Amino acid sequence: MKWVRSGSALTNTQIRLLSLILAIATLTFGRKPSDPRSTSYRGAQPGPSPCTDQALAALKSIPKLNYKCTDDPDDVIQKSPRRRRILKAYVSKLESAVGPRFWAASVDELNACATTKKASTLTAEEQRDIDSNPQVLGDGSTRLILLLDPCVKYSYITQNGFILQREGPRTYATQVLDAFYSRLDPGVELQLARHNREPVVVIQTNSEPMMTTLFSTFHVYSIDPKSHRAVPKKMFLDHGKLTNEFEFDQYLFDDEQTQKEWHAPALVQSGKLSLRFTVYVMKKDQDQTLDARSKFSRKTYVWNGRYYAPR
Repeated sequence: MKWVRSGSALTNTQIRLLSLILAIATLTFGRKPSDPRSTSYRGAQPGPSPCTDQALAALKSIPKLNYKCTDDPDDVIQKSPRRRRILKAYVSKLESAVGPRFWAASVDELNACATTKKASTLTAEEQRDIDSNPQVLGDGSTRLILLLDPCVKYSYITQNGFILQREGPRTYATQVLDAFYSRLDPGVELQLARHNREPVVVIQTNSEPMMTTLFSTFHVYSIDPKSHRAVPKKMFLDHGKLTNEFEFDQYLFDDEQTQKEWHAPALVQSGKLSLRFTVYVMKKDQDQTLDARSKFSRKTYVWNGRYYAPR
């Protein structure tokens, strides 16, 4: 990763970096960090959303994920057969519990209730917390719900994610994230699209295993027309095998011009999967002479009717 010094004013990227450092520092002392940024996975909002009585009742109807914690390391707990059985049983409980009240409430209202725990109007600070770490994402038919794991604590926020699909009076659930953690805000993002008239769910996770390494991953699912549950949509070729996951580098730049030059891959455009998308990668020092006009190399992936192939 290359860092370039900018002027004295703090850029959004610098603020993001300071937020990340603060998150890691507060993690050490077991406290949840506050994020000074004002970004939103939903885009600009007219103002804080209220938690209504109806939305609060809908959120309370979601069953809690509980199981007995042990003193084993987190990775041992995560992979334990007992936890696997409990998560499988929880999916059925979730399907039975999610009803019309949950779908009638907006995503904004549900997230407001997840923060306030009571019917009230959010403060601006509470709204920023929601934008950094929403619990529910999606629309009136497809939603992603993120629930804290009670025992696996890789970070202060270690979540299990479930795609909920509404089909008539019923709700169908699929677990898609297992003990995912990140100190980046937001750690999880969601895009809904269509591909050849098929509903597609794109989950983006943002991770930082080390201070100098940031990356994001697209996890792509389709909704099976028979089971109405999410199934991996294998659209990417990785070492000769098709997979539903695509990983790309993220960067924190200390230079506004470099930040403007970099673009995240646009897998979804105008509610549809793109026919092509481009990945920008920071050049290595020895590659700088190949194209002095740019700090990045670019690779474009094109849909060939079966998967995305590099052009």
